[in-house]
Amino acid sequence: MTRAYAIGLAAGTQAFTAGFGEALFGTGVIAADLAKGAGWIINLAVAEATIRHPHRHSARSTRPVLEGALP
Repeated sequence: MTRAYAIGLAAGTQAFTAGFGEALFGTGVIAADLAKGAGWIINLAVAEATIRHPHRHSARSTRPVLEGALP
């Protein structure tokens, strides 16, 4: 599910990478295709990192809850 979301979200990242691609490499079919591919690669790399190294809970969330205490 995380990988599918990353692929679906790639359209937003592609808009971001297209601007940098045009600024760095100029306009052209190959430059535009590489910028679009970079959007997919960035999102999939973040998704894989998230899957392989899940977020660790902070110490705040692991505090014991006292009976009858108000939050």
